[in-house]
Amino acid sequence: MDGFFLSNWVYEGLKWLHEVVLGGGSYFWTIVIFTVILKLVTLPTDIKQRSSSQKMAALGPELEKLKKKYGNDPRKMQEMQSALYKKNGVSMFSSCLPLLITMPIFFAFFGAMRVWANDYAVRMVLELSEGSTALFDSFKWLWVNNIFQPDTGLAQVLMPMEQFQTQVVAAISNDLANLTANPSAATLFSKETMERFLAVAPDYENLRQLVMQNFIVDPSASPLTYYANGWFILPALAGASNFFSQWIQRKLQPQQAQQPGMGKGMTIMMVGISVYFCIQSPAAFAIYWLVSNVCSLILQVVLGKAFAGKSKQLAEGSAK
Repeated sequence: MDGFFLSNWVYEGLKWLHEVVLGGGSYFWTIVIFTVILKLVTLPTDIKQRSSSQKMAALGPELEKLKKKYGNDPRKMQEMQSALYKKNGVSMFSSCLPLLITMPIFFAFFGAMRVWANDYAVRMVLELSEGSTALFDSFKWLWVNNIFQPDTGLAQVLMPMEQFQTQVVAAISNDLANLTANPSAATLFSKETMERFLAVAPDYENLRQLVMQNFIVDPSASPLTYYANGWFILPALAGASNFFSQWIQRKLQPQQAQQPGMGKGMTIMMVGISVYFCIQSPAAFAIYWLVSNVCSLILQVVLGKAFAGKSKQLAEGSAK
């Protein structure tokens, strides 16, 4: 497999959890459980960030004194502020830590879902070539007909031929070439499976109709139109949950701990990124991002309450 190495790790983890631990059960619960595990792994960073924010808030009165004393000398002010933070064990960039961890995981999951979708696309096509739609039938989740296609009103239940060739056939062809050149190369499938897939891939449009015939809007229309795979619900929920997660974080985070540029502009940018990627990605990725945002929101509230008393103690200690 080629691509971002973290994506490969996430894909292998998802596949192991789904097939070994859950025995090929719900894709939804596979994603939820894996996301919660990731959140638990990054929990120490969240706690450290919250602790640092509270310390920074407690130093508010001291910072005000420095501003009055060195307000006309920005260089000296920066030097004294850094010294104050260092003395009290506060990192000026602590509020950036969650973002520095979240973004690589975000892109790793984005890539892993593409790999996972290609994996099941190959398996599905091979099953369709044998006249079976059993694997495709397992892809349905609530209102989404295929969890490995985007939850949008623009995406069809199965990708069209052009996308299939550029996304799936190209990836398998590349893997087969790598395996031929290097027999020890890591690939999704064995050489025999990839060769069998590439042999039936040219007939994809006919195989696709075994599924798509059940989603025709009007059988008498020409050209045929099909029901959409989803209705933009998951991308909208992902964007909304991302907004509220960051809004809650800003509300609970002391004003003194907030870094310039980490306010409304950053929130809007992150919401836009969330919606865009969820529209472009399989519904499975949108589920991950929604669950991740909900977990973050819950953690913000819990940690905010947990550190509320500590913040008061720090402030009283700083005032002495």
